[in-house]
Amino acid sequence: MSITLPRTPDGITRLDSYLNEFLSSGLLGVSKIADAPQEMRRITSLREYRSGSFLFHQGDTPDRLHLIADGLIRCYRTTRSGRIFCLNVVGKGEMVGEIPLLAQSPYSVSGEAISDVSAMEVLWVDFLRLIEKYPPIAFNLSRLVATKLKRLADITMDVVQLNASERVKRVLCYFGRHFGSAIPLTHEDIAGLCGITRETASRALESLRADGLIHYTQDSRTKRHIRILALETLGLSE
Repeated sequence: MSITLPRTPDGITRLDSYLNEFLSSGLLGVSKIADAPQEMRRITSLREYRSGSFLFHQGDTPDRLHLIADGLIRCYRTTRSGRIFCLNVVGKGEMVGEIPLLAQSPYSVSGEAISDVSAMEVLWVDFLRLIEKYPPIAFNLSRLVATKLKRLADITMDVVQLNASERVKRVLCYFGRHFGSAIPLTHEDIAGLCGITRETASRALESLRADGLIHYTQDSRTKRHIRILALETLGLSE
């Protein structure tokens, strides 16, 4: 279930608060360009997604950018046999949807809210007008895409260089540092992120639990959160 907040005083106040935080982060450099922040406000809407609902589905044609103001999104691919592979988790301050929009291709993954999510949304046709008017935004967008591609390359190197247990530790450290110690992911999600089987992921997680580095807490969606108890002990050298 999702709801687009109307431009009532309360809705506008919340949108302005989220958008100010986004602009101050400098993600697209909009705040440094005269008049661009006002243009961004005009074309941005705020939409809320309940945990378990979808921002988009694999195979859909993208038509908007999603700027995550709060919450977590699981991006996963479903195979023909119905198996699910989690490929990424996106959280507060991050953008979703720019790569398929730039490639003019359907979504290669589904985006599911794994917590309640507030997302600022900008129709792609409106964003194109914005970058045509303010070309530096296009350059900043390309830098963002390059950063994501570097992250993908780093993950590929982890698969080549690290054993399964080390990959699980690396993934937990990454998400722990970015999203906090409680991670609402299943063993299957961790397996997909690490490029290993679910059974191997479960064995690695159980070993970490036995060592007192993680434990599980209840969650309404997955039945369990993975809670990191000792992030620095868990960490691998970068």
